[in-house]
Amino acid sequence: MHIFSPYTDLRQNSLEPSSDESIWPTFTDIMTVILMIFMFTMITLILKSSDLAQQLQTSVDTSTTLEKDLMQSRENEKTLALKVNNLDESLRNKEMEIILLGDETKMMKSTLEAKIA
Repeated sequence: MHIFSPYTDLRQNSLEPSSDESIWPTFTDIMTVILMIFMFTMITLILKSSDLAQQLQTSVDTSTTLEKDLMQSRENEKTLALKVNNLDESLRNKEMEIILLGDETKMMKSTLEAKIA
């Protein structure tokens, strides 16, 4: 240990000649450094963990939103498929009416030609 002459010596065993050979200050310094490393590591891990938790929450929210959108698009797809089926049926009905009207026109022409002749 160093002896600082202008300052008052506040050590408990300052009169003992072997007091300069104490191992405790070095041990305390080493333990302090180990504690500081441990605390720095813990702070780093906590910050990383909170960042990962935030990313996880964001991905869960995005996943939930996408699932809702998927369900909505499936409902829209079913509605559109029903409308397409209705339009196909309507088209077939109109085509049948056109065919029937064409046949009726041919019959009227033949009846008209028969009456004229």
